[in-house]
Amino acid sequence: MDAGRLVGIFTERDIVRALASDFAAAGEPVEGWMTRNPRTLPADASVEEALALMQAGGFRHIPVVRGDRVVGVVSMRDLTRARG
Repeated sequence: MDAGRLVGIFTERDIVRALASDFAAAGEPVEGWMTRNPRTLPADASVEEALALMQAGGFRHIPVVRGDRVVGVVSMRDLTRARG
């Protein structure tokens, strides 16, 4: 976040990518390795819409927004559990 605006997300995939590229990355700032300007999911999206977006984009975590405000993060695991 920068002044209340979402600028990136740092997930386990980013960690693996960083460490595979440079083992010393663990001591570097997250902003250098995060995924910038990530896709977001509106808070009123359905579970099916969220799953479709994440599968199409090839990612397992997505920030949830209401307007311009981040209200959470949902994972593929969260969504598959919600489907029951």
